[in-house]
Amino acid sequence: MIFKKRELVLVGTAILGLALATTKVWTADTAVERAGRKNDPQSQRQSQGSQNESPKTRKDDCQDALCVTLVGELSIKNDRTKKKSRRDSSDSNFSHLFRHFESFLGSSDVVFAGLRTSSQQASYDVGAMSTLGVNAVSLANDHSMNIGHQGLVQTTRELDTAGINWFGISNASKSPYEPFRWQRSINGKLFKLAIFGVSRKTKMRRSPSPPSPDWQLAAYEDGNPTEQIRTLRAEDPDVFVVVYPYWGRIYRRASIYQQDKAREWIDAGADLVVGYGTHMIQTASKYKGKWIVYGMGDFFVDSLKSQKMRRDTVPYHAALRLVVEERKGRLKTALRLYPFYLNRQKSGDQLQFLDAKQFGEAYWRYLTKGKTEFNRKIKQKLMPGTDYHGRFITLK
Repeated sequence: MIFKKRELVLVGTAILGLALATTKVWTADTAVERAGRKNDPQSQRQSQGSQNESPKTRKDDCQDALCVTLVGELSIKNDRTKKKSRRDSSDSNFSHLFRHFESFLGSSDVVFAGLRTSSQQASYDVGAMSTLGVNAVSLANDHSMNIGHQGLVQTTRELDTAGINWFGISNASKSPYEPFRWQRSINGKLFKLAIFGVSRKTKMRRSPSPPSPDWQLAAYEDGNPTEQIRTLRAEDPDVFVVVYPYWGRIYRRASIYQQDKAREWIDAGADLVVGYGTHMIQTASKYKGKWIVYGMGDFFVDSLKSQKMRRDTVPYHAALRLVVEERKGRLKTALRLYPFYLNRQKSGDQLQFLDAKQFGEAYWRYLTKGKTEFNRKIKQKLMPGTDYHGRFITLK
């Protein structure tokens, strides 16, 4: 078959255009993966050879700044996990599960978590949190009274004994909408934090006993804590206000309802909204200069049943770190999102930070998609990076 010169030129142009388009797609899909491999701390550790330098002796970003870390819900209740821990008497607090997180959480000035369990098994969770250095937990979730008020009382007593603060639920001495407050000085400047733990419903799930007037769940379906945020902002304009909701449909992306509530809290004066409770990572967005992280997923929820029900869900979760620095007499804040991997069958009963391929999938498949309004400019504000602990995304 004989082609004319003009036809050959057209065919060549089409092939060239297809190649360029393919190159652009490949570049977009692998940009985060390449960024994850750049200055990879794992590669650096391998190049150190036999030095065997402990992670705690390495310089950390938190040495020159304040680091506030928030993680999702924690619940250690499966018999398989307990039996594995009992095989080693020196590992009674499940440190094998969190081996890769000890230096990360240990370098934080304060750590917040969502405590899902309220039962006789709470001692396992409290022991794990004590090992990890968790300072305060939110009890605002629909599992808080799974075995009634006695279980909740026992849980709060164990938390008090361990020196772990709790919030998001009331007793006779405090309101459920009273935020947990924390403050710390850096280079002579005082940073003040107030965090609200809230859940959607006031009714507690599967409670075998009738409601008690002394114990009330902090719920946002009746308009709270919007007014409390507004009042707190008027009283103290310098406090950094965080809303920490337990919300969303499990194994679903962020919804318009979550977006509307988060914006309502920001309009009232909140500086950051970071949620959990859907058992998977959700997208992030920015509203009026304030970040909304709709879902961090779990920290560790030992539920083999949920894994069997949703095998199609990739178990990516995240920890959020707020970094506070003093620069020229003013406090500057930065947010970093550290995705990690939770799969008890493949990761050997351990939480692990993501490798380059997993990091790219978590970025494109989960963080940049959802039913919420998502501006293309947001992608430019989610900047991948790597530090000694692992790969992270800076929320600019």
